[in-house]
Amino acid sequence: MARGKHAGNPEDSFEDTSSYRSRREYRDVQTSTKLEEKNDNIADNVENNTYGTFNNREPLNANMLGDDFLSFEDEESTLNYKKIFIVVGIIAVLIIAGFLVYKFVFAKEETQEPAEPVVSNEAKMIETFAGCKVLGKIVIDDIKIEQYILDSTSDNALENGVGKLYGGSLNNYGNLCLIGHNYEDIFEKLSELEVGDKIKLVDRELEETTYKINNIFSIEPDNLECLLQDETKVELTLITCETGAATRLVVKAEEVDENDVDIDENANTVDSNTVDSNTVNESAENTSKENV
Repeated sequence: MARGKHAGNPEDSFEDTSSYRSRREYRDVQTSTKLEEKNDNIADNVENNTYGTFNNREPLNANMLGDDFLSFEDEESTLNYKKIFIVVGIIAVLIIAGFLVYKFVFAKEETQEPAEPVVSNEAKMIETFAGCKVLGKIVIDDIKIEQYILDSTSDNALENGVGKLYGGSLNNYGNLCLIGHNYEDIFEKLSELEVGDKIKLVDRELEETTYKINNIFSIEPDNLECLLQDETKVELTLITCETGAATRLVVKAEEVDENDVDIDENANTVDSNTVDSNTVNESAENTSKENV
C-alpha cells in the first residue's frame, strides 16, 4: 500500500494519491468533495420539496411532528373542551337562576292581590277646622249641640264653630271662656238650658270632662266680670248674643266629679223606674175599677 493512504477510510485505499503533492492536500480535496456532495443533496431535497419551502409548505403530519407534539396537542384540545363546558355550564346556571327568581319573586308579586290598607280604629281629633287650630269639642246633649272649639275668635272661626275667648287649656284649672254666634247649630239654644244640665268638653287626647251648669244670667256687652279667673276651680263660661244683640247670655258651669256624675245617672234611672211603676199601678187600678 502506497504512503499517503487515509487509514481511517478503507475506500481511500483504492484511490491513487500519487498525483497529490502531500497528504494534507489530499485530505483537503476529499473534504471539499464531501461538502459539495452534501450541498447537492440539500439542493435536491429542496427542489423536490422534501422539507417544504416558506412559500409552499406541506401539511405537518404525525411522522414529521413526533409523539411529543401530538401529546401536547391532545392536552390543549382537552383544555379547550373543558373551558367550553365550563362556560356553557355557567350560562345554563344563570338562565335557571333567572327563571326561578322571576317565577317565585316577580311573578308572585304581580299575581298577588294588593294588600288592603290598614285602617286604624283609633279615633283621633282633627288638627284644623275652617283654617283654625282645633282645641277640642263641646257637646251639650240637652240641646243637641256638638261643635269644634277653635283657637280663634276671628269671623271665619265664629262662622264655623265655637271660639276660645279667654282662659287656659281645656279641662284645666281656671275659667275657660268660649263664645259663639246665636246661630241655630251653635249657641242659639243656650237659653233653653237650666241649672243642673250637663256640658261635656273633649280635649285633643279624647279625654272627656263633664261640667254642671250652676248659673245662667244676662249682662251688658261691656261687663267683663264673667271672665274673671279662679285658679282653684275648673270652670267653663259660655257667652252668646241674645235677641237684638243688646245683651249677652252667660252660662256658667263647673267641673263635676266622676263619682257625682255616676250618682246622678243612677238617680235618674231610679226616678224613671219609679215613674214607670206608678204608671203601671195606676193602670192596674183603673182596670180593676172598670171590671167592678
